[in-house]
Amino acid sequence: MCFLMCAFMSAIGISSEPISRHATLALWQPEEISYEAVEKRRFAADNPIYRIACGADGKLLAVAHSGPDAKIGSIDLWELETGKKKWSIPAKGSGYSDLAFSPDGKTLLAVGGKSPNLEHRLEAFSVETGKELFSFRVNGGRSNVPFHPDGFFAVNSGGRRGLISDANIQFRNANDGSVLREIKGQSGMKFGRQMAFSSDGKSLATQGFTDKFEIFDTATGESQRTLELKDYAFAVCFSPGGKILATGGRDVQIWDTASWKLERRLAVSCATMAFSPDGKRLAMASLELKKGDKGVVSVRDVRTGEELCTFARGGRVGVAFPKNNIVVALAEERVVAVYELSVKKK
Repeated sequence: MCFLMCAFMSAIGISSEPISRHATLALWQPEEISYEAVEKRRFAADNPIYRIACGADGKLLAVAHSGPDAKIGSIDLWELETGKKKWSIPAKGSGYSDLAFSPDGKTLLAVGGKSPNLEHRLEAFSVETGKELFSFRVNGGRSNVPFHPDGFFAVNSGGRRGLISDANIQFRNANDGSVLREIKGQSGMKFGRQMAFSSDGKSLATQGFTDKFEIFDTATGESQRTLELKDYAFAVCFSPGGKILATGGRDVQIWDTASWKLERRLAVSCATMAFSPDGKRLAMASLELKKGDKGVVSVRDVRTGEELCTFARGGRVGVAFPKNNIVVALAEERVVAVYELSVKKK
């Protein structure tokens, strides 16, 4: 009987992989199972945290936060397992819009600046030493800087006075920041605000201040497809296998990249998101829709859209899924926490 039940659960996609402490799910099975998210470690910053990022191997955590005068920020690099700080350095920017590790784990990119000044700066640091490798002005305002699997990165170079309306997307060398090539923007095209490369590196999904996502061929720079959204999106990411594109804003859309059909729409707001390494789950930090709203982090089953758990704090600081059972998210304004997802039988 036990064998038949396990086979049935496996067939419909129910597994006993880790999840969260604040949720109890009633699965169709003899025993009730509670899912726990246990806080394992905390990383504290001296000032409000703007952005977090984890390395591809799940061993390092980068935390960007403002300085005492909110003008000069700092970046701290921590070892996720030991809690040891590797280095802390002042940065030229503040109000960080993105942090990103290179695929080989050797370079950390940071984009900083304060609105309404659209002339942000991109800084590249050696992960090993914290030494600045290069930096340059970014006219594209607050945008992310995704890495291609081959190691170069994309950046919104901005157009006239950095306006997204005629922005260009540049592919740059991660060693020295030199421009490799460029996707030319057109007036009113408004792309380059949110970007993500597919896992095979063949496609680049990008959006500006519109309700549309453009899918570009990375090799040719030609537009392959336009995806229609209901509203502006704050987050975009491809699943590790590249079969799914997730976009998030006031709701979340799950797209099948083979057909580019909208598979599912989730009635949950999203500021940042991350897939688990196996691609089965999606962690989302909710938008702070009104003053005083701290939001939450939720984990969803990608196949069904079912909410598995909620915990931690939402917002645009970021959420990371370095391992299938580990989620990193903002716990307090100046604290980042590591949560271990596990299943606990009552």
